[in-house]
Amino acid sequence: MNMSMLSNGVGGLMQTMYKLQQNAQQVASSSAQQGGFSSMSSTAVAQQQLLLQAEADVKTVSTADQMLGTTIDTRA
Repeated sequence: MNMSMLSNGVGGLMQTMYKLQQNAQQVASSSAQQGGFSSMSSTAVAQQQLLLQAEADVKTVSTADQMLGTTIDTRA
């Protein structure tokens, strides 16, 4: 269970980082700038949501790491 939790956290973090990069490229592109204020606002909101998701993914990885460490200590 700990390994799947760790894997899920790392996989989620990788997906989130990819989406953050895509949004950053969209903001930097001229097509996003031509979309006007609402396009830029929705992209900014999406960025904030992705940052919160990244924080949750990091906490998942940290918790899995702690649980794995406890499991190893208990078996040793």
